[in-house]
Amino acid sequence: MLFNTVNHLYSSPTAIRSIRKEDSEGSFIKSHDLSNLHSVSFAGERCDIPTYEWLAHQFPNRFLNDNYWQTESGYIMLSNFKNLETFKFKPGSATKPTPGFKFHIVDENTG
Repeated sequence: MLFNTVNHLYSSPTAIRSIRKEDSEGSFIKSHDLSNLHSVSFAGERCDIPTYEWLAHQFPNRFLNDNYWQTESGYIMLSNFKNLETFKFKPGSATKPTPGFKFHIVDENTG
């Protein structure tokens, strides 16, 4: 396999947790040349902080993009775009609404 040709990985937090469970030291990752890997994005649910930190340890100085989307939305709703406006990483946060989405926090009083 030509792992050194991969420059972006798009996965899910669930898949990353499975990898971490089976290879907590990242031995498989370290056994391959991933020097061309520039960024890793997470799809679906928000990435939990321990998984994010494990991946950051495996891939230091890489752009880790925790984004949130669901099938019903048809597109990424929250993200940290590498080439639009990039914000400081914050583990556990999917960063900012993507263009076209506007969110409001509501409860029974603000409806």
